[in-house]
Amino acid sequence: MHHATTAKRILSVCLAASCCLPATSASAADTLAKIRDSRTITIAHREASVPFSYYDAGKKLIGYAVDLCVKIADAVRRELKLDRLNVDYLAVTPSTRIPAIMDGKADLECGSTTNNAERRKQVAFTIPHFFAAARMVVRTDSGIANCSDLRDKQVVTTKGTTIVKLLIERDKVRALSLKLIEGRDHAESSTMAKSLSSMANGLKPRSRPKEST
Repeated sequence: MHHATTAKRILSVCLAASCCLPATSASAADTLAKIRDSRTITIAHREASVPFSYYDAGKKLIGYAVDLCVKIADAVRRELKLDRLNVDYLAVTPSTRIPAIMDGKADLECGSTTNNAERRKQVAFTIPHFFAAARMVVRTDSGIANCSDLRDKQVVTTKGTTIVKLLIERDKVRALSLKLIEGRDHAESSTMAKSLSSMANGLKPRSRPKEST
């Protein structure tokens, strides 16, 4: 049986997302040297972060952030004065994307990674390419209109995202006794929410990219 759903506001927080890069100028220089010597740049990407970085029906990697990263790779090629630059791709999840950059497994990450103070201590960010507010998706007959209505409810979200931290903080402040269930990525979280008939889905919304100001 299919249930109609509606999006409702859960947190009045603005999230700004960007592409991730090595954190310091020294590490960035090392990364460029590695790229120049190997003639290869490795781009970390998400598999189901629609519409920013995901696979289409034909398993082709597409998305707004992917397009940006490809343009960045071409700019790096020109800056390093290379006649060619191979582009390798590394699939990451919300939990592994930051470590992939820090450990040098990837030179650049394209997806929907929120730019915040905690993460800026670990990696650098490009200019934000979209802004969004955190929201939840609930059944239209659930009676849920705000955070207080989530008390003692199951809430599905995606592991390693800023939404997890926000939900935990809101849970502590309001003593909601939330039962958080974390999916590996947005696709798994969505499937889990449907299969578990959860009352709320803490996924980030599919926001339309906006120009930075």
